[in-house]
Amino acid sequence: MALVSLAEALSGLVWPAVCAACGTPGAAVCTACARWYGEARWCPLPGSARPAGVWAACAYGGTAGRLVSAWKEHGRLDLTPHLAAGLTASVSAALRATGPPRCAGRVALVPVPTSRAARRRRGADLTADLAGRTARNLRGQGIEAVVVPALRLARAVQDQAGLGAEQRRENLAGAMRETAAAGGLAAARVLLVDDVVTTGATVREATKVLVRAGLQAPEACCLSVTLRRHGVLPGVVLH
Repeated sequence: MALVSLAEALSGLVWPAVCAACGTPGAAVCTACARWYGEARWCPLPGSARPAGVWAACAYGGTAGRLVSAWKEHGRLDLTPHLAAGLTASVSAALRATGPPRCAGRVALVPVPTSRAARRRRGADLTADLAGRTARNLRGQGIEAVVVPALRLARAVQDQAGLGAEQRRENLAGAMRETAAAGGLAAARVLLVDDVVTTGATVREATKVLVRAGLQAPEACCLSVTLRRHGVLPGVVLH
């Protein structure tokens, strides 16, 4: 925790204090752009295979799209805490949706695995870092949340950007395996987490692996879903 706090304190020495969404000086995300997400919503995914849908804080586009792009493609790692606020909203909505009984006990956030190439290119495992910050937020709300790296990539995969739905399914088919950590998930409320869901291919493949490992199908939570697949979420304003 001390290392995380030190890293955040020094972030201003590494990244410019400029809003990653609109360029306003003074903060990584300005006051206006901090409203990039709304109340998390359940978004159905096409097809009948599990999962049937994901919880998302907003639609991908506008301010949200610019923040995620800066974070993933332009090295703005200082945005992780700001984006984690959106994922926290999605996870919190998923926990509330099924009532107190299932919310009791440990909550395990399982990040979708990141390829070695992406980690090298971006300088970090962004999805794991996002999950870690989200778990920290949840613990601040009194929820016993941990990150469990229960999935790994067993072979190389292409970058999903630019691939269609069928190509994404083929790209990921059989690419994931459970890790030894998956064995400790049986007594936890398991939530699969990702940043952006486009076709659902990644969360479907990850769910298949966890179910094959003997777990119940987890719910999936993300920052945002793409407009062309899911439409604009009700109540969410895109800047």
